[in-house]
Amino acid sequence: AMNFRIEVICVGDDGTEQRREVLAVSKDSLTMGTLGLTLAEGKELVANVQTYVVEQQTTTFLAQHRQCAACGRKYLSKGQGRSIVHTIFGPVPVPNPRWQRCPCQESGPQTFRPTAQWLNGHTSPELLYIETKWASLIPYAKVTDLLKDVLTIAQTWNQETVRKHVHATAHRMEQALGEEKDCL
Repeated sequence: AMNFRIEVICVGDDGTEQRREVLAVSKDSLTMGTLGLTLAEGKELVANVQTYVVEQQTTTFLAQHRQCAACGRKYLSKGQGRSIVHTIFGPVPVPNPRWQRCPCQESGPQTFRPTAQWLNGHTSPELLYIETKWASLIPYAKVTDLLKDVLTIAQTWNQETVRKHVHATAHRMEQALGEEKDCL
């Protein structure tokens, strides 16, 4: 038997490395059916890499924004939270803490979520694009089946999810076109 351990390495600005195993597979006798990775193994590999990359990105972002930009004091935590973001390579948990406003700030809300700077939905633009493109060609139910066959999207994804996303995307496009006309 041949054993494979696939790792991903995050290299920090200072050159430090953090490693995580993302897939371990064992291959026995070689046949056409055992050649390379299976679809399930490929999906697991990509989903695990996606989860690790997102963890590293969000952890770094939160560490970089933990101090008040005005006075440098560390924000106090009001509560932890997590959001699930649906990406092209599967659903990933994203830390979504709530921090207290710094005492040096005299106005504004008492708490805030630092991830609000970039977390403006729960579905990645890339997944929305693929859904919209495919939904323009085939029925929503078939889009859902196809996404589940080739990608690691949540098993709870269904034709209603796709329909809502397509309609929301169309609405945003109509608004953008309306704003464009107003500027002319």
